[in-house]
Amino acid sequence: MNHQYLHYLLTLLFPTLVSAAGKGPVGIYVINTEYVLTVDSSVDALLVIDVIHGGIVGQKILNDLFVDDIEPQAGVFRPAKNLLKKFVNPTGVASCDGCKYIWMSSTKGAEFYRIELQEPLAQMALNRNFASLEKADVKEYWPWKDKKPGPCQFRYVAVTPDGSRGFLEDYNRGLHTFDPNDIDGNFGTSEISVFKYLTRNEMNGFRLRGLVLGRDGRTLHLTGTASVKTGSKTSKVFIMDAYNKTNIEEVDINKECFELYSHLGKGTVPDVRDGVTIGDALYVYGDIDKIGGKKVNRGAGVYQLSRDKFGKFRNCISLVGNPTDVPGWIDGKGENVRFSRPHSMGIFPTLPGEDNAIVLTDMDNRAIRYVNLPQARVSTILYDEDPGLWDKIYGKIAKPSTNIGAVLVQERKLLNQFKHAMARKYCEGQTHAPHESVGLCSIRQLREKWRGRRNAKSPRLPLKRENKTSMVWTSDTCNSCWLRWQGYCAPPSTKKEQAEEKLGSSWGKAYKVLAILGREGQIETRCVHRRRKFNVDNFCCVQKS
Repeated sequence: MNHQYLHYLLTLLFPTLVSAAGKGPVGIYVINTEYVLTVDSSVDALLVIDVIHGGIVGQKILNDLFVDDIEPQAGVFRPAKNLLKKFVNPTGVASCDGCKYIWMSSTKGAEFYRIELQEPLAQMALNRNFASLEKADVKEYWPWKDKKPGPCQFRYVAVTPDGSRGFLEDYNRGLHTFDPNDIDGNFGTSEISVFKYLTRNEMNGFRLRGLVLGRDGRTLHLTGTASVKTGSKTSKVFIMDAYNKTNIEEVDINKECFELYSHLGKGTVPDVRDGVTIGDALYVYGDIDKIGGKKVNRGAGVYQLSRDKFGKFRNCISLVGNPTDVPGWIDGKGENVRFSRPHSMGIFPTLPGEDNAIVLTDMDNRAIRYVNLPQARVSTILYDEDPGLWDKIYGKIAKPSTNIGAVLVQERKLLNQFKHAMARKYCEGQTHAPHESVGLCSIRQLREKWRGRRNAKSPRLPLKRENKTSMVWTSDTCNSCWLRWQGYCAPPSTKKEQAEEKLGSSWGKAYKVLAILGREGQIETRCVHRRRKFNVDNFCCVQKS
């Protein structure tokens, strides 16, 4: 029996059930070096994130629910079934520089959307104004479940930079290609199957997981992993030309990177989420789903593979993170970094004098992680902050006032080793009116004050070491948890943290946000242990009641 047909038959008999779970950022599209677009399933919205400062600068809610229809709870939120059906549950997202549309997929089934824009995202970024995104028209495109036999379960989407070709990844069927200019979806599609490259054993439970278009705008990277419910250990990256799909390069990640987790013993199953080639290197990230045949909850790591003298990707090394450890939220360098569950990768354009970098959607931490590849260094691009993301998007509480008063600065030489108790003592000693209080600044408060330092005409680039001016502790914490449905994480408590099991897991209460401020108004944020000592400035903010 044909392997591809066998795989298709199995999916008909045993379709994977994908629920509308709200978890965090899933797909990501890099607009330019300043902005990224992500789809956040926890709030069912398209969000434009400022890479240089953090924070949301544009949004589009994807459902038509009223605020009073939904009431999230800390740690868990299960809305009524009739409301749950209204959640789009976005997964993949893509556009192009000249495109006046966004393509978006959903894991609810065979749902695919074309979002009409008033102007391209690239133009909005040039104007640094994304207000028109809220007015975008969301239309379900191509009822594939009616036109295609069998189950379709869409994951990620990609569009070439010239807007001439589109690609939609299907869990079970392979890669669908379509014409992005075919507004009504009348021209049909074609399929590219990678399953013919798998042996019968490898095909057992195999699912496509990731889709990334390379920086050159034509190299496609498909990632697939066998289901943890099977005994297969298949984890592969397929590399192909978007305009000439006859030759497909296959990289067996389980084989090439096995030494990184072989100490865990037999029955270890890696789960590779995404991969991309940059120069002569292949970067992939993933986690460990199974150890000794038992399902586990693990963090993630980024691997680097380089080509050998025969042109094959070999020499797998661990770059950042540690997929054999439990999830967490720690920034820094190398194996000290911790992720929760990254789901999608974006690549930044090359700029003169700048390092290669990627961004990952760190789903359970509800954050974007910025990875400087040559330096093997990771920082966090925050956007879920005070007030909480749910409240901010759906307006359950009034938006915070921007009138936050003065930011008070103590000279660094007066306090070389910063501790929170000393900071509070300094802050409380400041003169302020009875209706005011003084304390550590939130990252939102710092952003509102610091971003104005930038010359509006200068290019905005990520922060470099030589451009740093100050390091500042903030009042924000880095605690997070695993969410099954829409909602938010409970505040840190004295309860012992655990991340071994997903249900009831939480982490990060000992970590706080450290802000590094740049001369041109950049703000880089890192999640670090609250007891680490840094040569920092004391910034305090006056809170006006």
